[in-house]
Amino acid sequence: WYQRRVREAVVSTQSTGAAFLQPIIFEGTAEQQQQQQHQQHDYSLKDVVAFDASNFYQLAEELQLDLYEPPMTQCDTWIDDAKLNQLRASNVKYAKIRLKSHDMYFIPRNVIHQFKTVAACLSVAWHVRLRQYYDN
Repeated sequence: WYQRRVREAVVSTQSTGAAFLQPIIFEGTAEQQQQQQHQQHDYSLKDVVAFDASNFYQLAEELQLDLYEPPMTQCDTWIDDAKLNQLRASNVKYAKIRLKSHDMYFIPRNVIHQFKTVAACLSVAWHVRLRQYYDN
């Protein structure tokens, strides 16, 4: 029952996410800004955990995600290494990714993921509903 209800709700609203990251350069002299820009090129801006789409329903249940809520409020805690190890033992596939300055990313639908900002940055993101995902 749970999977059917969630599937009906999720399939009707899912989209693909894409974004790019820019570091925030704080005020200062032109020389200081240039130095900050050079240093921030190598800095990690966001930590990401992305799960294999084939584990979507298992993860939704295991992590108690509220799929009727907007993405920002579906899960209120960061998934720590202990939980990731437990999920790996349950054959859940995932990747841990570090995003850096000027990175771009693309997240296909059904990929449960979490972002944690670790340095000041601007993230410009959009969600796209691709025609190939829908029957109509």
